[in-house]
Amino acid sequence: MTLYDVLERTDKEVTVWDKDYDIEVYFYGIKDQQVPMDEWDKAKLELAKLLDVVEISWGSVEVNLAEVIERKMSEIKEADSFLTECDVGDIISILANILTGCVSDKWHAKFAEVLKGGN
Repeated sequence: MTLYDVLERTDKEVTVWDKDYDIEVYFYGIKDQQVPMDEWDKAKLELAKLLDVVEISWGSVEVNLAEVIERKMSEIKEADSFLTECDVGDIISILANILTGCVSDKWHAKFAEVLKGGN
């Protein structure tokens, strides 16, 4: 089951934790959603499709976020997504800012595409 599968079943906010790193981010359920999505929303859902659920408990979901990023580190570096050399821990440390909108819609969409395996 992916995080996207969970989001399809709820219209509530979902607290998401990584199984390896101490990070807490939020995704929003899409069940019965009537509001059209912008590029940022679509990119966040593309990321949710890549994240496998490890455990669900008390309204929170544990996923393999760092693992997904680690698998794509060479592609992230090739895409020049970050201004400095970074590793998985560096990306995880700023990921909450990325997922709350502290980057442009275009950047967020490119990051999701790189993680997904596209160009």
